[in-house]
Amino acid sequence: MSNAIAMVNDSVRHPLLHFVSQGARWVNQDHYPSHLEGADEHERWLEFIKRKGELTRFLPRLRDRANQRDEALAEIGVGYFLEKQCGLPIVGWEPSGANGKTGEYLTACSEGGKMFIEVKARGWEQEVVWTEGPNSQRLSRPKFIHAEARATAPWRSVRQAVKKAYPKLPSNMPTLLVICDDLFVALTSMPINIEIALYCPRGAGSYSSDGDYLGEDGCFVDSRYEYLGAVAALNIDFPLGHSQARFRFRLYDNPKCLPAVAVPQKSFAGYHRFSGASQ
Repeated sequence: MSNAIAMVNDSVRHPLLHFVSQGARWVNQDHYPSHLEGADEHERWLEFIKRKGELTRFLPRLRDRANQRDEALAEIGVGYFLEKQCGLPIVGWEPSGANGKTGEYLTACSEGGKMFIEVKARGWEQEVVWTEGPNSQRLSRPKFIHAEARATAPWRSVRQAVKKAYPKLPSNMPTLLVICDDLFVALTSMPINIEIALYCPRGAGSYSSDGDYLGEDGCFVDSRYEYLGAVAALNIDFPLGHSQARFRFRLYDNPKCLPAVAVPQKSFAGYHRFSGASQ
């Protein structure tokens, strides 16, 4: 914990992280930031939203409990990635969507026009709740415990994210849901989980939709989510020996979406992109 405290107290190297930590509820709640490279990267993200005039809006969430802080950082990280790594400038923050709801970003598209971005952060804590209940003692322990073995269902997190995001999506512009996860098994580490969630048809026989991926059709099997152009998974990590963050990104097109909401083909050039389950 002492190293984490030292990093947030370094007002020279991490002035914005130090500012955010003042009076924050998460101080001493966990080991954030867990390493210097992560603190440096988050400082860059905070500088990014400060230049955009958005730091004040994010500040209450950044100073809240650890899980709220992490969700806010995931959202900021997605915005940083879209603009800095993908060349998709953010032209709107908290854009109006359907049903009086708002999304995270509007970005400019390579082919012209704008794209509506919704972000969902998925954490390992929800996986524990699903298997052990909301009062599990496991929630008070670190994410990884030496020699622990446990079952996970990342596909379920993807389907839940789609269901939660869908009501706010407009029908008159490209729409993209970006899932930035901190699951036990990262989505980009085992992409088959995303393919199952989106493209796998319902199985024959009797299944429980809560506990079996065959209990219902994948989100993109039919037109239930026709206003959603694509789902993307983004994981941000720090490989050993690297001082910069690694952005692992995969995009999954919805073959059943309305033409107006399809993500333009020239967007995200150079990144993995899929339109159906692997053969």
